[in-house]
Amino acid sequence: MQASKSAEAGLIKESALLCKIKKLFVRIFEMKMSTSKRSIMEKFLLLIREDINRLRQSSEVHDKRIKEMTRWVEALGESGNYLGGEPLVTIGKYVSKDNVLSDGPFIEAKESISGYIFIKAENIDQAVSMAQTCPYVMDDTMVIEVRPVMALENSKING
Repeated sequence: MQASKSAEAGLIKESALLCKIKKLFVRIFEMKMSTSKRSIMEKFLLLIREDINRLRQSSEVHDKRIKEMTRWVEALGESGNYLGGEPLVTIGKYVSKDNVLSDGPFIEAKESISGYIFIKAENIDQAVSMAQTCPYVMDDTMVIEVRPVMALENSKING
């Protein structure tokens, strides 16, 4: 009886998540349609921030989250707004002029940047709307920081 209720609760959660994913595809499609009407696009960086303890969950949970994020990123790609991005590991170093201030993972930190995504959008409001379609932003287990990328005119960096 208990296993049956647990399985039923799991199916309800999965069904709710699929419903959310369907809605996000609709929102991304709508954004693509509005984006195609204008040709001037700006570049934005999405910094993906997550609770460090959540990042250290079982590999099964972590793999499931990665698959769902991959579906979301693929939807961004299909909309024509995705420019690139990568997940990051939780280890790292803070570096100053004369030394390494701290090795990661950072014990004092409660969250970590788990990845980054570059997108193009008409403006920051549209970029924020895209970030809000992330399934983990929608379920409040992730925060995405949206930052405009500064255009460097006449720079050898940009080719």
